[in-house]
Amino acid sequence: MKKIFALLLVLIPLSLFAQKIHDSHRDFIPISGLERGTIILPYTDAVFTGAIDYEFVVEPTTVMTSYYDYIPGGFSGFPIEKQIFNGNGTYLTFCAKETPDASRRQYYAYFNESGNLVDYGPISVYDVLQGFGDIVLHPATGNCIASWHEISTGEHNACTLTYDDYNLLGLPGFWSTVTIINPTLPDEYIWPRLYIGTSPEGDDWVRIYHISQNSALDPYDYPCEDVRIMYMDIENTLTADLTQILNLSNWTTITPMYYWRDKSCRPLSLSFAVDKYNPGKVGLIGYCVWNEGDLGNMPTNPGLFVWESFDYGETWNTANLHSHSQTSSTTLYQVENKPQFQFNGVIPDELDVEVFGFNNSAYYYYGNLVMTYLQSYTYTNPQTHETYYLNHFIPQAEAIWDSYYSEFIFQEVPHLPGYDLLSGQSVPWKIVDNDTILYIVVAYPASDYGDLQKNAISYWGEYEPRIQIWSDATYLTMAQLGYHQYDEYLEHPIINIAFSYLLMLTTEWMPDWISMIELTDINNPLFNFSDQITIFPYVDNFIHYIGYSDDGWSGWNEIYLYYFDDNSFGHYVPGPNPGGQIKYCVVKFRVYQWSIDQQYSKLLFSINKPNPFSSSTDIYFSSTKPIKEAKVKIYNTKGQLINTLNVNNGATSTEGYAVWNGKDMNGNDVANGIYLYKIVTPEASQTGKMLLTR
Repeated sequence: MKKIFALLLVLIPLSLFAQKIHDSHRDFIPISGLERGTIILPYTDAVFTGAIDYEFVVEPTTVMTSYYDYIPGGFSGFPIEKQIFNGNGTYLTFCAKETPDASRRQYYAYFNESGNLVDYGPISVYDVLQGFGDIVLHPATGNCIASWHEISTGEHNACTLTYDDYNLLGLPGFWSTVTIINPTLPDEYIWPRLYIGTSPEGDDWVRIYHISQNSALDPYDYPCEDVRIMYMDIENTLTADLTQILNLSNWTTITPMYYWRDKSCRPLSLSFAVDKYNPGKVGLIGYCVWNEGDLGNMPTNPGLFVWESFDYGETWNTANLHSHSQTSSTTLYQVENKPQFQFNGVIPDELDVEVFGFNNSAYYYYGNLVMTYLQSYTYTNPQTHETYYLNHFIPQAEAIWDSYYSEFIFQEVPHLPGYDLLSGQSVPWKIVDNDTILYIVVAYPASDYGDLQKNAISYWGEYEPRIQIWSDATYLTMAQLGYHQYDEYLEHPIINIAFSYLLMLTTEWMPDWISMIELTDINNPLFNFSDQITIFPYVDNFIHYIGYSDDGWSGWNEIYLYYFDDNSFGHYVPGPNPGGQIKYCVVKFRVYQWSIDQQYSKLLFSINKPNPFSSSTDIYFSSTKPIKEAKVKIYNTKGQLINTLNVNNGATSTEGYAVWNGKDMNGNDVANGIYLYKIVTPEASQTGKMLLTR
């Protein structure tokens, strides 16, 4: 689909912008690699290493039915935001079609604190093709500033600016006249994102950033996608005059990457972030390719790059532009090919780890710039130059620019079950007792949908939580592979949320991802998702701390999000479209702190078989040295102890196992559902997840 769009963009006028124009698969050739495994499991069997207590503060609520079922909230922005200082509601923006034949319009919605839909509708009063917008809230007034792109006068793409005067009556729906940011042809900057940060004018001011990218072709007939940065300062008071944002002369515009187009150096992925800990610091982080190869004097090397400004985005010194690669290779790092995957007859010793997904977002965390991405394991034939990727192993991950050491660090999200000695990274496979265990992980719903990863962080509150959220097709893939216990997931991707905390017991500046929930699981005990197809999650990029907790739990936090509930699995852009519903919800969560033990575990391996189970399951584990005084404890997902099991192992054994019969410590059968086992030794612990289905 995206390849067709890229081709059409070369052949027809640039007014076509139904989807992002790059192809995120980059002509990789898929290889299953599953024939190398003797055991195949979903990665979620092994990575759930902590207890999460969570509730729906607002259960999934329909905003409207839309007949446009592709990335309603845009690519790299955060199109949902809660008011903090003035008002207590939540704004959403999304592109939608009210009927199959309607124009795609940019909509907004406003929910009050009780989760009731107060108002929604198109933002503009005119009807043209619109979409892929973003919002930001002016803090003092609670007014919502919005931008999207549309077909402007002369049938060219242009961005817009408008705002809702919530502060007028304490109600939404008073949208200003739309200002069109008309393009200076042949450049057409679209896909807008909005951000807010501190201002050099002082504490009573904020700086607003408008980020967009160029859909025009470079001299070599490739979309250039260089960035345009617009910024302006405005008072952060209740009496601030937001009409100033509609006057384009108040904005300063810079295009720091414009010279990249002459070298056909194209940022396939580009995210922007504001460092709220360090005033004046903003950054661009992304992934670029050399479409024409090395033309000499290239702006930056291909692959990951980071570019930071330290004067509120006003100047972009190339001394602060850094590439991960020091060659023409885009490889992040290499891992050992332990399972002996075969690529068209070749079994390489190592696999290249590459960026696979491009619709990502970024954030600053204690001065370090972080970008989410999808990760792939690849092999490039040196003779044919064909690149193959393992299409059943595509985890969620993050690239971290360590500002102190000036280097990139990578983390899988959450950490995967295996460990690679060559790279020191987690991987979705491991060899145990001559068995190759392959853990399927597919962190996007389907190739037709495109990928999407979002994050949120807290700037205060206990333990400084952060999350990542994505739509995951692992169970769906297991069903497609013929594992019939997952058949109910054949058309049901799951929205997953991974959690991480800056814990006082560690010295790590960037803590591990130690906990995860499957938010929209069909078997979720809090809400029935069996009739939903949950894709395209968007989250407020600020986690809201709402209350202290104790007894080993972290504090309570809230996240605000929306997603698309598709009526039929697979997107239809363009073509017949059965539509779906925009769903809004609010979730509060806390994490049980014994889950941090996993960070110090010396246990190499644990698994329970069968899983799911109906009568009993055997829990196996192993270690590098003799296991003494081991215990296996069973918990429910709220962290409540259900049972303690006897362990079968010798005094000098490095292996052990326990059997759980699905009963509590009083001998009573427990209810069907998800349970956690925790293997505890004097020096280590390890936790896993299992499903009881009688």
